[in-house]
Amino acid sequence: MRDILRTRMGWLHGWVGFIAGLPLTIIFGAGTLSTFDIEIGRWMQPEIQLPFGVHPSPGVLSHAESMLWSLHRQGVIAFLNLPSPRDPALRILHYDGQEFVGPALDPRSGQVVPARETVGGNFFYNLHFTLLAGHDWGRRIVDTLGLAMLVAIGSGIVIHWRSIIPDIVLFRPFAARPRAWMDAHILAGVLFLPFITATAYTGVVVHSGAILPDGGVRKDTLSAQSSAPENLPPLSPMIIEAERVLGEGKTGFILFGPDAIHVVQGDFTRFYLTRDEVAFDYRDGHLLHITRHGGAIARSQQAFRGLHYIRWAPLPIRWLYFLAGLTGAIMMASGLVLFLMRYRRQHGGEWTFHLAEGLTMAVVLGFPVATLSLFWLNRLLPPFLPHRALAEFHATLDIWLFTVVHAFAFSLSGHAGRAWRQQAATLGMLAVTLPLLDLGTRDHGWTLPASSPFIAVDTLAFLVGILAWHLYRRLSPEHAS
Repeated sequence: MRDILRTRMGWLHGWVGFIAGLPLTIIFGAGTLSTFDIEIGRWMQPEIQLPFGVHPSPGVLSHAESMLWSLHRQGVIAFLNLPSPRDPALRILHYDGQEFVGPALDPRSGQVVPARETVGGNFFYNLHFTLLAGHDWGRRIVDTLGLAMLVAIGSGIVIHWRSIIPDIVLFRPFAARPRAWMDAHILAGVLFLPFITATAYTGVVVHSGAILPDGGVRKDTLSAQSSAPENLPPLSPMIIEAERVLGEGKTGFILFGPDAIHVVQGDFTRFYLTRDEVAFDYRDGHLLHITRHGGAIARSQQAFRGLHYIRWAPLPIRWLYFLAGLTGAIMMASGLVLFLMRYRRQHGGEWTFHLAEGLTMAVVLGFPVATLSLFWLNRLLPPFLPHRALAEFHATLDIWLFTVVHAFAFSLSGHAGRAWRQQAATLGMLAVTLPLLDLGTRDHGWTLPASSPFIAVDTLAFLVGILAWHLYRRLSPEHAS
């Protein structure tokens, strides 16, 4: 009976893991990078070198308010993002259809910092959040895949339960390919199993309404300001009053709604992601109401959001999340490769297998190639190209599409091994040389702590290049099992 259960769970784990694992590898990889989305944005805007801990003066806020309001008169719905412990700039942001973009202001003077427009780390957040399939349908797809991941985790525990400890102790990274990939899959899955399970579960719970919508229509709170006067009240007294309510230094951004100005608590201020806010009148800036999201159900939801987004977390915890997320992505990628190895001998000549191998290659290597290409595009495109963020976005997707076509072409022609090696070599070349590109395209060197995002990105890229080079060698014919 136990063997029958393991056999059936093995079939379930294999097929659900492969079908859902293709997009889940991308989701986990993008989510891992989203742990440092703001820092990636700083790497992609090397022109912004501002000191931390500077609070905008009343004059600076007034200047930013006038700039923002001029955008509103042009029909651009924008909001004001205040400096934070992770981003020293005062930003006027609006949604361009793909990303939140807008000018960065020096909080000391209010002057616009002449920085390049970029998708920044928001690209990876949106990819993780919606798979770029739109806010509503994208969330439904991602949350459904999260449920499938929980199924794959449960079935994987059942089939590997007996041999988990021996397989960890006997980890053999330089053994024959099937054994090495299996050991990597089990080790990655076991070491961070609680984190991987918690990430999938909290992600599903946080956006459970996307799977079971209530039928309501989502409304944009930042609509046209029909009731707002021409001359707005100063923002500085509102922020002071909001900090009296929310706590000093805990304001995150300012929204200009249809009937009021909302000063919202920053996500970085506490574990519970509450989004409490203080609303002020457009006419004279007096306090209208305070919104606090309390109650047991709301607090549980806030805890799940805090665990999943970790915007409150100090640097060591975010690095732990990054390492765990990277391990989860490796677990899923190795599972995809194991699935191909299992069926290659029996179905290797069929077009469906070639299709599956092409998809796997596009995920395991194509996605990292496209990711590194985005960093390269960020530095190679002209800094002040019109609609530059959209150019980065579309060029990155075009490169990813090329890796897909490349994988399919070689796989369907029976030369999949050559495509694996070529994409691994491309990944290695892009990754190893990224630090040189970085140093050659910005004016300042590596000086701590201002350059910590640059050092981190460049170091990780170099390590990825070394791993890609090792993979290229392992994929060569003389290393075949």
